[in-house]
Amino acid sequence: MPFTSMPLQLFQSIDWSNLLLQIAIFFAIAWIIRWLANTLSKLFVSIYQLSPRRRQITHERRNTLRGLFASIIRFTAVAAAVIASVSLFIKAETLIWVIGLFSAAFGFGARPIISDIMAGLAFMSEDNFAVGDKVEVFSNMGLGGIQGVIESVHLRTTFVRSTTGELYLIPNSEM
Repeated sequence: MPFTSMPLQLFQSIDWSNLLLQIAIFFAIAWIIRWLANTLSKLFVSIYQLSPRRRQITHERRNTLRGLFASIIRFTAVAAAVIASVSLFIKAETLIWVIGLFSAAFGFGARPIISDIMAGLAFMSEDNFAVGDKVEVFSNMGLGGIQGVIESVHLRTTFVRSTTGELYLIPNSEM
């Protein structure tokens, strides 16, 4: 048997219909979780409110936490579906190494994105600002100072409506 026909036989022996069905199931579950993200985030925020605290959570803080939790749930669902799909083709040990190396490379290459996400996680644990607060943001994006009201806060970005009506999408690391 020639060496060149070996990969062809390998692909012929794979049950593609079963693999495609499993991948479809992974992404269907991820889509359902993404669809339920707002409901799940409301549940998480209601559990968060049960913690013993000196003060009650405001409506604006509740909306801020809901947006952040929903973003985390959506990202985790899609990432889990991608990893589960890839694991059908790659051994677990190899997949762990690939994910580790990819994470290191991604960390170096996507430092601004990771900085935004880490700032979003910090906003979740701290009460710096909430939806409905008036803010003034001095941006490095060449926009100068932006005064306005926070409309929504997500894991990576914050939407600020200026006093003149423009809606600005500001990375959380700029806030």
